[in-house]
Amino acid sequence: MIKPLSKVQIIGPKALLNDTLALLKREKVIHPEKDIETFCGSVREQLINYSLSEETIRERILLESLKKKIDEFLNLSGNLEFLRDTDFKIDIKSLSEEIDYDLKNLKELNKKLEENQKKIRDFELFSTFYSMTKNLIVNEREPALLQVIGISLKSEDAVKKLHQLLEEKTGGIYRLVTKKLDTGDIVGIIFSSKELDVNLRKELKELNIPELATPSSLSGLPLSEKIRMVNEKLTFFKDEEQKIKEAINKLINERKKIYFYALTMIDERLSRLKDLVYVYRTENIFSLFGWIPRDRISEISDKLTEYFSGYVILEELSIIEEDKEKIPVIILNPPYLKPFEVLTKILPIPSYRSYDPTPFLGIFFPIFFGIIVGDLGYGLVIFLLSIIMQRVLNKKEFAVNISKVLRYGAVSAIIFGVIFGEFFGDLGKRVGFYWVKLIDREHSITQFLILSVIIGAAHIFIGLILNIFRPAEKKEKLISVALILCILLTISILYLFFTFGFDKITQYLIFLLALVFVFSFMFFGIIFPLELIKSLGNILSYGRIMAIGLSSVILANVANSFFETAGNIFLGSLIAIFLHITNIVLSTFSPSIHSLRLHYVEFFSKFMKFGGTRFKPL
Repeated sequence: MIKPLSKVQIIGPKALLNDTLALLKREKVIHPEKDIETFCGSVREQLINYSLSEETIRERILLESLKKKIDEFLNLSGNLEFLRDTDFKIDIKSLSEEIDYDLKNLKELNKKLEENQKKIRDFELFSTFYSMTKNLIVNEREPALLQVIGISLKSEDAVKKLHQLLEEKTGGIYRLVTKKLDTGDIVGIIFSSKELDVNLRKELKELNIPELATPSSLSGLPLSEKIRMVNEKLTFFKDEEQKIKEAINKLINERKKIYFYALTMIDERLSRLKDLVYVYRTENIFSLFGWIPRDRISEISDKLTEYFSGYVILEELSIIEEDKEKIPVIILNPPYLKPFEVLTKILPIPSYRSYDPTPFLGIFFPIFFGIIVGDLGYGLVIFLLSIIMQRVLNKKEFAVNISKVLRYGAVSAIIFGVIFGEFFGDLGKRVGFYWVKLIDREHSITQFLILSVIIGAAHIFIGLILNIFRPAEKKEKLISVALILCILLTISILYLFFTFGFDKITQYLIFLLALVFVFSFMFFGIIFPLELIKSLGNILSYGRIMAIGLSSVILANVANSFFETAGNIFLGSLIAIFLHITNIVLSTFSPSIHSLRLHYVEFFSKFMKFGGTRFKPL
């Protein structure tokens, strides 16, 4: 149900603004209003919005810039699992200078680390290349007789392609040796004839196979000397890597706790600054306008008086016509109806001047579900399944609410199962578990269809009546009255005609229906006949209650017949059980879907007005 709200103004000295906002945020009680023309009238011109002041804008820009830099520093810092100390005294101005210096240092160190790690990777490739070369060559003079090319590959596929190229270009006179490093890179050495040097290097370049470019400082040195110098360099770069990491860790460990706390403080301050969008001021006082639940007005007024010694005042204002379309909506329902909110959340927010659709679903959904399923056995199974579902998925609110809705529907199905005399179709009758049917829907199809249409007419009438009592334009209400009259007259004429024929009463009612229709058409225009046709179509749509319910009965009875006609009792039992399980699954989903459709499309369209604003407390 939609909770009544009151229009309020909260006034106090500017010095108490932050404390007042903190109290209201704790209580989560006020939906602030930015458009305050209808709250203060001509006084509006004397009020200045806090968020538009030059000081507030400067502070917000500074804090947002600082937050961005701190976020960047903390992201570069990696793991943030540490205690949240709150013993820091932080000055925003000095912090802004410090973060610039620290962020610059951290970026430089990270860049240095990346460059150093690249050198380590390169020299690991050189080291592997020279070590492999040494192991493969008998003496150090042998390279002068061969073409030795070092290469770096990324995958085994690249190795295969290279073998194919070398086979083609050297006529099979080559040797390719590869080794995969821990980094995933593959170092390769190609041994071939010196005569193929230029062409082979050109082919490698065209295939984007990078040749290892060894440092120029190593050229001309013996192989053993190259290996020694490369390993020395590798050791040096690894030591440098460790030193850079230690410097980074030192900077992060010294500063990240301070910056993390600062970020929390900045977020809180920015949140306060955003709240100032709703606050107005004069030279000495602040004003906050908004909506508070009517039943909490007295409580919040007393708290403001107590906390601020009467300096902050809550004043309740009169709601005028212009306010009614923008009043926010709080939906609050008792425990029975609460689960049905899961079915109304998919709809837009209702207007404050309309109705909460939840109670209507809570009343009519189980009835429609029960009439369609209408089987004592199926109802018991669905009831047990809903309990199991709630226990298994008890941590998921959506699933718990759905299970409760199904349970209410199952209880209704059990009741209507008794009325229809059905227990897994006609299984009860077959095994002697039988009672007198109040309605036999399998053999009274016409009567059951008429009952479904009567239920539909009653449901649509309720919707039209609700529209009459809803705060709405007079024309809308009069259309609802005219529709009720025309539908009642149409139903009465059909009943009298098929019962007594074309007698005088029927003729009078036809004349009266024509009169109401003509006057309504003249007064409301083309919209009235369209609405009348739509409403009659909506009523006939309730015939699906009969159709879906009847199909469920027939399928259940077909399942039971397999016990006798299958020829093999075991096979017949399996088929019957399978069909009953299928029918139970269909009896869970199909009645739910069609019952919801009858509400969403046929029923709610008659009186619901959507487009409201959800209540969002400060």
